[in-house]
Amino acid sequence: VSEQNAPIDTQPSFDYPNIPEYSLKELLMLEKESSGMYFSGHPIESYRNHANHLSLDNLSIIHNEDSLSDRKPVKVAAMIISVNVKTTRKNEKMAFISVEDRFGEIECILFSTQYSKYMHHLRVDTAVMIDGVLSIRDDDSPRIVVSHIEELIENDKFTVPDKNPPKEEKPDNKKITGIPQKIYLKVPDMECKKYLKALNLIDIFSGTTKVIFYDSTTAKYIAYSNGIGVTPTILKELCEILGEENVVLK
Repeated sequence: VSEQNAPIDTQPSFDYPNIPEYSLKELLMLEKESSGMYFSGHPIESYRNHANHLSLDNLSIIHNEDSLSDRKPVKVAAMIISVNVKTTRKNEKMAFISVEDRFGEIECILFSTQYSKYMHHLRVDTAVMIDGVLSIRDDDSPRIVVSHIEELIENDKFTVPDKNPPKEEKPDNKKITGIPQKIYLKVPDMECKKYLKALNLIDIFSGTTKVIFYDSTTAKYIAYSNGIGVTPTILKELCEILGEENVVLK
């Protein structure tokens, strides 16, 4: 076959980019955008790991429970679906927000104090934990009066808090680094038992660190003739005799 009569390859070639899969939250948002509702789940499920570590109610219980009472404490995890900010007669801002989980929807009220404190969380499609109390009025749907709002953490970013975190060590102001040049010892006076006990310790464990007493009665500094060899054990003994706040290394 001549080159002129050779078959022409008309199949185009495609180089598909390597695009990562949408997250569950993104897929559900697209689902609602195209159909007006969620079919395969709810975005709050993307925060379930965090929500499971909180003692929460769900909105179906709030709407269907017959024994609900006004001012009953409630705590829910839900998505914010609308935010409506109002200005009061006192020229203060408050907000009405609607939230939903897989089981229902409820309106929440943030009065001026809570609004100013949590306004940065009030964004549509934000997952939040809402803590508050129910407001129940005749012939009206229950509402939540908000006392606290906390944003939830997505499943892939949430880590279980350590129930027994290591205790924070207090800084040791009496830690010895090298040989201190001076040690200041505050005593009530130069005849009391505390002074005599400290003096006895200094005389037994002599060393190169200069000892200076502070007489609280006369408000005078008095240098002692002998020095002391400062060790952690000796320092602890002096602190027990005089009180930690009355022993200072320089």
